[in-house]
Formats: sequence, structure tokens, C-alpha cells
Amino acid sequence: MLSIREIAKKTGLSTATVSRALDSRFAGKVKESTRKRIMAVCDRGNYRPSITGRSFSMKKTYKVGMIFGSIERDLGNPLCGLFMRGVCDELQKTGYTAIVLHAAPPQDRGVIDLLRSQVADAYILGTSMISEPVLDSALRSDTSVISLGSAGQNCGLTGVRRNLEPAYRDIWSRIPASWSGRIAFCQARMSMADDKFSVLRRTAPAGFRCDRIGLEFPCLDFCFDRFSARTAAMSMLDRLAGYKLLWCGSDLTALGIKDALETAGLTAGKDIFLIGNDDLENLAGGIAMHPVLSTVDEHMEEYGRLAAAQAVNCIGRTAGEPMILNADYIVRDSFPYAPRKPVPANESNSGCHGKKYQKC
Repeated sequence: MLSIREIAKKTGLSTATVSRALDSRFAGKVKESTRKRIMAVCDRGNYRPSITGRSFSMKKTYKVGMIFGSIERDLGNPLCGLFMRGVCDELQKTGYTAIVLHAAPPQDRGVIDLLRSQVADAYILGTSMISEPVLDSALRSDTSVISLGSAGQNCGLTGVRRNLEPAYRDIWSRIPASWSGRIAFCQARMSMADDKFSVLRRTAPAGFRCDRIGLEFPCLDFCFDRFSARTAAMSMLDRLAGYKLLWCGSDLTALGIKDALETAGLTAGKDIFLIGNDDLENLAGGIAMHPVLSTVDEHMEEYGRLAAAQAVNCIGRTAGEPMILNADYIVRDSFPYAPRKPVPANESNSGCHGKKYQKC
């Protein structure tokens, strides 16, 4: 097997230059032509640096742990897949790898055991998993802990927060004033969409009224949510048909309602307007289909990248302030209205997906 010294000898370079070229953290400091010479020798000898050896010498694992509380449901959701792709892509740029960890019940104990296990140099977990005992353990831990959640959630840890307000303000700016009282926010009754409805109410212009409709889903599972939403909507078609706009907590809820409306001869975007959340049509169909559902894109892949970058940046350093990731509204056929007035730059699709957030 080749060694760094042998590669240096074959290329006529110093061992320091070879080491930098083979370390993704410092490869950018080596000229491209030099790096190609080094990689050509490595390829001929089927060589890559040993992560185990580097871990031993640097006293690091070069791993970031993703802690899940319901791994079978989380990994069954393609939005989680997008998030994980962002995490993995970002970590691999810096020579780190992601490992998937399951917090065995009871959850508090499971999370604390993982934080103390030293199987990773940093951990990423949702704010819903951060109880007082978990927070206490995280603050006393030598490893970095990055939390994920919604803007405004105060969990005591740094991390990344998704902010729906810019997208929701954009949507409100497009709704005719005459529709007040004829708008309903639809969600599964047992879902966790309360934070979305809170943002909706907080961003509503003065005088606008929006009802809230809880749909009776037999279960909450990504694989069945569209069917569940259709079934629930079929039982209240007359009520739903009385609204101009149905603003939904997820794309699958919106698509299920759309399916139900079509059985009654009602067309989304013509007879009733629909808005979803997640941009699943674009994820599922790509260029093979024409997405029709107006929706909110929370940029899950970018969410993963920011979380991974935060995790690596905090290793061995004092944690900084949380980052905020702004959601964008995507206009499609199901609600194609233009804004009644221009939306200020900081409230529109400004593409600002990573600015500092003042408080966690």
C-alpha cells in the first residue's frame, strides 16, 4: 500500500503538500494541476487516506451524528431524504461523514446516552427532543449539539431555524381583501401544524379572518396522508366548497383535498384555490410532470447543509448564534394570483437562506 511519503517521492513534492491535497479541508490551497498529479498517483496505487488513522492522530471521529426519535417514520419521508442529502454533501466537503442514530426509549435517556457516547464529534437533533435533562447534558458535554426547529423556538442551543414568515407574507399579499372570512387553514387534527397556523395568524393583514379546519385522519403517516386527506375531505365537501381559498399545512393534505374536490366537479385554481407546503410535486416529478400546486418551499436540502456546516464549525469552538432559513412561496396554477402591492425585499423571495438569527 502506498504511503504519503511514497506519493511525495513519486511526484517530487513535499509530504506536507501531498497531505494538504488529500485532505478535503485544505485541498483548495493546493494548485489544481498539482492536486491532479497527486491524485493520478493515488489512483494508480488505489490509495486514499485512512479515516481511521486520521481519527487516531487527531483524536476526532470525523463523524456527525443525526439523532432520530422515530427513525422509521422520519426516514420514510422524502423531505427527510432531502435534508440528509444536504447534510451528507456538506459534511463530505470537509472530510466528515454522517451517521444515523436512534434514541431508544425512554427518549430522554436515549438522547443523553448518545450525547455521552463519543461516537461522533457533533450531533444534530430536533428541538422537540430537547427536554431539560437533555439540554443540561448537552450544555455540559464536550461535543457540539446543533438543534433544528422553527424561528422563535428558544431551546437554549445553537442551530438552524426555519422561518415561514416571508413566504406567508407573500401569500397574504396576493389574497383579495374580499376573501376575508372565506379562507380556511386545513390540517390533520392530530398533526403538529400549530406553528404554521400561528405564523399564518401573525402575518395576516389587519381585518383578514381565516378559519381553521381539522381533518380527521385515521393515522399520520407520510405514505397514507394524501389518501387520508381525500377521505376526510369527502366527508365535508359541502363545507369546504364554501371557501375561496384552502390553505393547507402540507402538500399531501392539499393534494388529497384536490382529489376530493374533483369528484364533485370542482377544479383547483378555478372554482376553489389551494395552497400547500413542502414542494413535493417538484421533488416527486421533476421534469416528467407539470406541478400545479402553489406551495411553500422550506428548502430542506439547504436546511441540511446549514445544519452540517453549523455542526462542523462548532466542533472545538464556542457555539455562535443560530442561523435562520427563510421559506419561499412558489406560485403555480392552484393559486396564481399576483401581489396586490409589491412585497418589501426582506419579506419576498429574496433568496436569503442563511443570515444570522438574533436569538434562539
